[in-house]
Amino acid sequence: MKKITSFFFSMQTMGTLILLFAFAIGTATFIENDFGTVSAKAVVFNALWFEILLGLLGVNLVGNIFVNKLYTPKKLTIFVFHIAFIIILIGSAITRYISYEGVMHIRQGAASSRILSDNTYVDITINDGDRKVKSEKSTLLSILTPKAYSDRVKVNGMPTRFIPLNLFQMLKSLLQNFQRVEFHILTWWFLPDRGVRTSF
Repeated sequence: MKKITSFFFSMQTMGTLILLFAFAIGTATFIENDFGTVSAKAVVFNALWFEILLGLLGVNLVGNIFVNKLYTPKKLTIFVFHIAFIIILIGSAITRYISYEGVMHIRQGAASSRILSDNTYVDITINDGDRKVKSEKSTLLSILTPKAYSDRVKVNGMPTRFIPLNLFQMLKSLLQNFQRVEFHILTWWFLPDRGVRTSF
């Protein structure tokens, strides 16, 4: 157990994690510049591996405080440095998991209670005879992640997997016409005799 803690909370491990973090955010900057903010979120910032990396950094920082006894008066400046990074990580975790991003338009002298979410949602509406089957799923649609979206719904009691076949072509045509593309709501219809039709 001591070998594991000494390895995990060592300065070498901390340096490796910081280098990986710097490489990740550097890569995300180039992705955002070339492919847009949504692509950077899909590939790096909202990816599970990036969250694990930040979690490991946080655990390593806390462990270093106790292993190296940074709470002593002689090491106060290093202790404050570590605590500052831990507070930043806690703040980013609160922003990531508890709060949400969006845009609220408020005219001068007016009040508003509506917000346009920053999240991208795909709404599916399947006409199954007299009834409609609906599904809503949050996803990041980007040119780098054309297979990021799929969903399962029941039609006539049978589970059906829904994969938009022409998502890549749709994104490509949109990116050719607009410099900044924002997806808010996409509606999809499943037509048994004609395949999949999209409307946006």
